[in-house]
Amino acid sequence: MDNNKRNFLIQNKVIGVLEIKIDRLEIRAETIQEKLNGIETVLSQKDQNNSQIIKEINDLKTQLAKPVTDRESDLKTELKELNQKLDIIQGIAIIILLGIIIDIFSKPLLTAFTMG
Repeated sequence: MDNNKRNFLIQNKVIGVLEIKIDRLEIRAETIQEKLNGIETVLSQKDQNNSQIIKEINDLKTQLAKPVTDRESDLKTELKELNQKLDIIQGIAIIILLGIIIDIFSKPLLTAFTMG
């Protein structure tokens, strides 16, 4: 076998080995690309989830702000109603006390008038 033929066969084997290695690298590159695509999808979903969470937090802040003012208004209304009831109770108490005082002082007066 002459040197040229031998070199040709060696070159063909080297080329064959290199082609196999290139094919393997291409397969690895495809696998890595698929994994990157999967990671990108997961990150995109997390971004969407984060956006959704942020939206929900903002909605909750809005909801929390509203009830405070509504509750404050409700409490003011309730306070007014309680003050009105208190005024009525105080009025009734004054009438009862006046009745008791009149009753206490009217008995001696009646006795004095009936005896006198």
